Amino acid sequence: MHSLISSYIEIIKPRIVFGNLISLIAGFFVALKGEISYSLLVNVLLGVFFITASASIFNNYFDRNIDSLMKRTKNRVLVTKEINTNFALIYGILLFLIGFIWLLLKTNKLVLFFTLFGFIFYALIYTYTKRVTSYSILIGSLSGAVLPLIGYCALSSALNLEIIILFFIFILWQMPHSYCIILLHLNDYRSAKIPVLPLIKSIYITKIHIFIYIFFFIILKFFYFFKYIKHHFFFIHNFLDILWFFLSIIGFKDNLNEKIWSRSIFIFSIIIIMLTNIIIIYNKLVILYFNN
Repeated sequence: MHSLISSYIEIIKPRIVFGNLISLIAGFFVALKGEISYSLLVNVLLGVFFITASASIFNNYFDRNIDSLMKRTKNRVLVTKEINTNFALIYGILLFLIGFIWLLLKTNKLVLFFTLFGFIFYALIYTYTKRVTSYSILIGSLSGAVLPLIGYCALSSALNLEIIILFFIFILWQMPHSYCIILLHLNDYRSAKIPVLPLIKSIYITKIHIFIYIFFFIILKFFYFFKYIKHHFFFIHNFLDILWFFLSIIGFKDNLNEKIWSRSIFIFSIIIIMLTNIIIIYNKLVILYFNN
């Protein structure tokens, strides 16, 4: 029984889901202008949790044949048949309906719209395009970057420049993050015949893409932090961004250990985006505290 429960938890990819929810909270705090409505925040988090979990199940369901060809994913529960595929489909539909109804009743139309946007782009469009084009990574990045918009729209009926900039920051961040995952498991993608950039073009071209995306990520976030974030946070965090940028340059050195380099870029990406979310939340709390 414990093993079956664990399988039903594993299929929703809880680490990814909870990581996304932190970005949603950051967007919520960007829109915050007064007292925190904890009930609204919890309602948004619950609804988005169910739909994001559902998207993960659909992704696993549609990818189960590809997953069986990849060392990294061959032990997923639909590949090993720990969960019946029909049960998984029902499970995904059920979670989607719960999330949809919850957001419909407890939030607003913009929250529901952007949540469905993220679901469609991840569970359906990204899942299909990863089989036919290397641009699927860019398509998939839209579903991750939409989380701050969802949190923001819980409190606001219209988008402003700050949240739009944050949306593009998250897109720019996700590209090198995703490319490093691909480089770390390149043989898997080759075995499954997935047309990722390092296989379609080259590893060198992929490193150029990583460098460019990190460069523009830093430029855009420099502007965002300078305009919207307290300056002591700005300088501390910008230092980490610059280290990330220099790591991307190291990727062009001769006799480089590709695995260590890719893992370093990947780990830095996690630290930077988590710290970005935490600083945005804490900064708004500080502003609200001193205004009161």
